[in-house]
Amino acid sequence: MTEEIAAVELKNVSKVFGGNKVINDVNLVIPPRSFVTFLGPSGCGKTTLLRMISGFYEPDAGEVYIKGKRVDKLAPYARNTAMVFQEYALFPHLSVFENVAYGLRIQAKDRKLNEAQINEKVIEALSLMQLAHLKDRYPHQMSGGQQQRVAVARALVMNPDALLLDEPLSNLDAKLREIVRVELRQIQQQLQLTAIYVTHDQQEALAMSDYIVLMNKGIVQQAGSAQDIYYRPNSRFVADFIGTTNLIDVDIEGNDKARYHDVVIPLESGKDQGRKGKAAISIRPESIRIAKAADKNAFSLEVTIKQSIFLGEKTRYVAEDAFKKEWIIDSFDPGPVLQSGTIWITVEPSKPHVIFE
Repeated sequence: MTEEIAAVELKNVSKVFGGNKVINDVNLVIPPRSFVTFLGPSGCGKTTLLRMISGFYEPDAGEVYIKGKRVDKLAPYARNTAMVFQEYALFPHLSVFENVAYGLRIQAKDRKLNEAQINEKVIEALSLMQLAHLKDRYPHQMSGGQQQRVAVARALVMNPDALLLDEPLSNLDAKLREIVRVELRQIQQQLQLTAIYVTHDQQEALAMSDYIVLMNKGIVQQAGSAQDIYYRPNSRFVADFIGTTNLIDVDIEGNDKARYHDVVIPLESGKDQGRKGKAAISIRPESIRIAKAADKNAFSLEVTIKQSIFLGEKTRYVAEDAFKKEWIIDSFDPGPVLQSGTIWITVEPSKPHVIFE
């Protein structure tokens, strides 16, 4: 069976601004029909990378391919990508219909489209975003959520090889942002689009993505599924950036065993990667159980609760052990009575993730 051509491929891509290397030798292969998120802290280079795919920036080194065709020297309009910006960038003097039709009208000759075909495509895109009934309105007559849907419809109507989204939901309130992100994911799956999404919101990335590219200081720190990034981080940075975790320094002693000060941590077979020496262990708060006593088959530790935060479906405890290490523990379906004082916590051998650096 013939291997599918990558939707987007970056080969040794770098970008320099004023002597500052903001993208440093990035290599990526983005599969077709996938929803990929570029994630990382502000200034890590994720938007710069997206703009090199779209053609708004040219790489200083390396190559960019879209569906097997090298495009890093081509203008944005020649790449068949479509960008949705953080700022909606709608034309205030054009109706919703005309905003969405604008790109098609510009390229009508190249795409061999007549007016009837343009109208049909625009209505189809507006219907996908549940906006067909608002086609005659102007941007100032619409809410922020509706304007963002128009911006997405304007991108979809171009039938792009890659849909590029640069923090498109950051101007929406939390509840609306959640609604629109579900819609975006459903449309991407329905149309079998390749979508590349930029955000610094970890929950957004985890909820939407087939594949996450986590960046820091212009370098891809880890790329993989949401589950890989969350449960199998390859560095302290990744473990600490994605969600909340407890990171502890340990000595890996081999034979599936680590030592935290004078406490033994049993590890699932293979977790120590057959290595010995200094390492870090990442333990997610939801992987910790509150117990009445130590469990000889698990990592058990006595801690003192310093703070409890009731969050409805869970209670988050902040505790401290005898070594002055702070622990974060999530207890789900906790009931009305909160824990206090000194308690035991236990962690099953399958839960700790060992990080060698």
